[in-house]
Amino acid sequence: ARFWTHERMAQARPLVAGRPRTGGAHLSPDSLADTPLPTDSATATATATPTDTATATASPTATATATDTASATATATPTDTATATATPSPSPSPSTTGVPSTHFGGVPDIGRMYLTLGSGSYFCTASVVASPHHDIILTAGHCLDGASAGEKLAFVPQWTAANPTPYGIFPVNQDSEGRSRVWIDPRYYDLGRVQGDQWDVAFAEVGAGPGGRQVQDVVGADTLATGRGYTFAPVTLIGYPGGDAQPLTCTSSTTEFTPTDGAPGSFLRIPCDDYRDGTSGGPFLVNVDPATGTGDLVGIIGGWDTGGPTADVSYSSYFGSDIQQLYDAAVAGGAPARPSVLPAAAVWQHATATASGFFAPSPTPGRDYSDLVARYSDGSLVLYRGAGGGRFDKAVTLAGAGSAFRTAVSLTAGDFTGANTYDLLVRWADGSLSLFPDVDAAGLHKQIRLVGPGSLWKHAVTITAGRFSTTDHWPDDLVVRWSDGELTLYPDVDARGLHREVQLLRPNSRWTHAVSISGGDFAGSNTWDLMVRTDDGTLLLLPDVDERGLHQEIRVRPPGSLWTHATVATAGAYAGDVWTDDYLVRWSDGEVSMYVDSGTALGGERIAVAPVAGSGLPTARG
Repeated sequence: ARFWTHERMAQARPLVAGRPRTGGAHLSPDSLADTPLPTDSATATATATPTDTATATASPTATATATDTASATATATPTDTATATATPSPSPSPSTTGVPSTHFGGVPDIGRMYLTLGSGSYFCTASVVASPHHDIILTAGHCLDGASAGEKLAFVPQWTAANPTPYGIFPVNQDSEGRSRVWIDPRYYDLGRVQGDQWDVAFAEVGAGPGGRQVQDVVGADTLATGRGYTFAPVTLIGYPGGDAQPLTCTSSTTEFTPTDGAPGSFLRIPCDDYRDGTSGGPFLVNVDPATGTGDLVGIIGGWDTGGPTADVSYSSYFGSDIQQLYDAAVAGGAPARPSVLPAAAVWQHATATASGFFAPSPTPGRDYSDLVARYSDGSLVLYRGAGGGRFDKAVTLAGAGSAFRTAVSLTAGDFTGANTYDLLVRWADGSLSLFPDVDAAGLHKQIRLVGPGSLWKHAVTITAGRFSTTDHWPDDLVVRWSDGELTLYPDVDARGLHREVQLLRPNSRWTHAVSISGGDFAGSNTWDLMVRTDDGTLLLLPDVDERGLHQEIRVRPPGSLWTHATVATAGAYAGDVWTDDYLVRWSDGEVSMYVDSGTALGGERIAVAPVAGSGLPTARG
């Protein structure tokens, strides 16, 4: 209420199509800064590590300063002469269609949805939707898909210029990081306008207004109506056009519209005069109660071409099962989906190592999911926070371009120090092994050298951590594949070093072809498994690896050309369940695939990053 003064409301401009969306922080490795990390002078003794007589020298160092890049996405700053959109629709202009609209004093449960984008103030139209907690409003997805942390969103019921706040102001609630509680289908974020038009819908959770009362208790609510088709009559359309002192109302009918411009799906179409910018999110109402003005919500202005290219014909996404599920998610109050911050395939082509772990807690409310760490060829190291559903909502630079991580040969993550925050374990090109305890969104805090340079560890080709030991259930055990094909296990690694070595396989020629090894709990027991890819494209699952050895081998994929392109892989709990059974693969063309809920067979593939154009590989790689 202090921010949204009557003067600022009057100065707010109608939103055309939101802030330009770039799919998150598209990090270019060359753009990341470098800051040196102090090393720990105390070297942990590795009691069962292969050694030689080489003299110990200083181990590589890395950066300690973390930079949050989730807000570094280039966005257009709104100005008085530019709308906040990268690809605006044709400017709507009134014309006569024979279905007139009129100004009126409004109804209590429909109002203006105010928001800030950068330095500008904007508005759309929104309405209250009946919900168990009496706190949900509905507007267009393109009105809220560009909202960032700290921006001020509020719903003002029945705004008019003469009486701007007849029922007060209801702020959109925020999570613990200051991000608005707004639910938009992740496909709208990922596919964008045109391809995502059928999901141009947003639900928001608002806090109490004056007197501590919930918005539905103050102004009433419309009822969400899904699965009822496209054709309705009569339909009441209400919206707040820019520059007008009152909202518009129109009574018309809807028909089904299927675009021919490449936008998939079908939409509701309604002819009503003069629904200009600002009316986005305005409700399509049927069965309106003349006493309260409330009715059944069968659509909102949005969808095709963010509501249509002219002011006299408006459109809505179809309210089917997807919209019902989105509403159910908002009512349940779980963490909303966010725009993904994973960079494009052209950047991912330079990711030479990945690791998974629980580094950065998700904002409350919401459970934690595995985070992803990627090391790029220029030495930059970036943490992507897991947000559930196979998505990542925050990017933090742990080490910048030119850092010592250019010489990191292999890395993995586990809870070695037992602090419930994961640690990063790195094998460097000089044969040294370092532990970075308690990595989080604030950065790399400390480096502990477990093995000095010049040791036999320069022959450790790949490392992966997990819960392989039968002595405890912490993910603090390390599996190493050596250059001669030997496979060894180091149980219970901690900050004091490597305590004992268990040979799982003697040196052999077959395992010299194992180019990727990832630990995860695919088989569903408390002992982890290994997912192994060989250089001929074979993918193998070795369930329940422990100190007693390798017990079974399951061929998940036969030899073939496609999986020879699966360059880098790791496993985590990225999606729905709590098991570390989501197998993430970075392909040679930069595509990132996630095989969710994998077991003895790979789970369904989700494409987290689309491939570069013309790569020659199929997009779907199940």
